[in-house]
Amino acid sequence: MTTTSPHAAPARMQPQVAPTIDAACMTSLMDAVRAYFDLMYDCDTSRLDDVFYRSSHLHGFRDGKMVSWSMDAYRDVLNKRQSPKSLHSPRADEILFVDFTSPTQALVKVRVRISAMVFVDLLTWHRIDGKWLITRRASTSKRTVARADRRHASRTTVRHISNQADTKGHQCHSLTFHCAPESQTHTGRQSSTIFIAQCARR
Repeated sequence: MTTTSPHAAPARMQPQVAPTIDAACMTSLMDAVRAYFDLMYDCDTSRLDDVFYRSSHLHGFRDGKMVSWSMDAYRDVLNKRQSPKSLHSPRADEILFVDFTSPTQALVKVRVRISAMVFVDLLTWHRIDGKWLITRRASTSKRTVARADRRHASRTTVRHISNQADTKGHQCHSLTFHCAPESQTHTGRQSSTIFIAQCARR
């Protein structure tokens, strides 16, 4: 008969390997962010459900007061808004920061111009059934003046992704993208690089 010592050491648990955030995951999120920029410019609510999750909420200060909109309320706001595209307003949008907490959740900070206003948005994204959707947005805004050099719609194209590890062992990625007016060719595009943090040890 075999007996087990009451002082036997417990079995060691194997360390869990963090899910990989690969290039396809990052580029699909960038595609979703571009769809958000397009929606802000043309206000086409037929695509609202392709950008925002149905239970998403939006928060921000308007005239010094905090407001909160459900998707139904925000759809009504966009339907009543004269789109920047219809006004031929300059278009300017920019990705400022991306932080992945997992392959299915990320935080993206963007700057986007809507007519005479510039908004800085914090967008929480979840990858639901394989599709990135905004589940929460927090915004702040300020007035701006028209700039003649931003009269054409811009497009962001992911061109390069690299991987590295920081000093604490976290996996980090840098993503180089190009922004240019639609009418401009690839020659002469300006490059920008954003650093994407994956919040998990390798």
